[in-house]
Amino acid sequence: MKTVPDAKVNRNQRFEILLVVGALALSGLCALSLFSGMLTTAQQKAEIIPVSLSSKQSADYSAATPGAQMPAARLDLIAEVIHDTDPAANAQARYNAVLEILQTPVAGGPPATPPTVIPTLTPTVTPKELPRAVYVTNIRMDPPEPKQPQAITFYVTFLNTTGTDQTFRWFIFIYRLGQRQPFGQTSADRVHVIPVGTVEQPSINVWRMGSNEPCTTVEARVHWEDPSGSRPIFNNTDGQPYVLTFTMCP
Repeated sequence: MKTVPDAKVNRNQRFEILLVVGALALSGLCALSLFSGMLTTAQQKAEIIPVSLSSKQSADYSAATPGAQMPAARLDLIAEVIHDTDPAANAQARYNAVLEILQTPVAGGPPATPPTVIPTLTPTVTPKELPRAVYVTNIRMDPPEPKQPQAITFYVTFLNTTGTDQTFRWFIFIYRLGQRQPFGQTSADRVHVIPVGTVEQPSINVWRMGSNEPCTTVEARVHWEDPSGSRPIFNNTDGQPYVLTFTMCP
């Protein structure tokens, strides 16, 4: 049989244990209450987003989540969506709802930075400087579509890059297509002054082809007479003789 003093000691030990347990429980409740008071509304309401997402969905979710601290308004929206979603909804529905919020601009937030537009630069083309010379850049006829035996006046466009006026006894040689010797020409009896720049000048006289000939394709080229009696040809700016080809029919 236990003695009376032993029973008193046991009661005291049990009482001390109850006091310790009660103190621990009270401390835990106080800490939990304090921690709950520190949580925002959104954090108290939010639930863990289901993790049964594909790897692509997880990557999209991570890409849509801003690196900076998320605004409280955004957290509240996410918490409400998760809280209001039907508990039976699958992970895809919750994922889509939260991702839509993350991708929507926050009202009152900083304006979105416009994409940087890199202007397309057009390279500056520097025209090649022409050698100093007198060039023929065009020949036109009047009438523009002559028939046999109409008289033709030739108008020649010259380009003078020499820096000073030049004088030439220029004229037109007429060649049958494919032949090296001319069979007709305009007069070279007058000296033409060709100023610096571009100028159009008419031939001294007209040229006509004989009648009753078959349709003939011919070429007109501009030559000049120099003091030695030679008859050089004028070139175009590409270094080749300027040639006007046309057909004369009855």
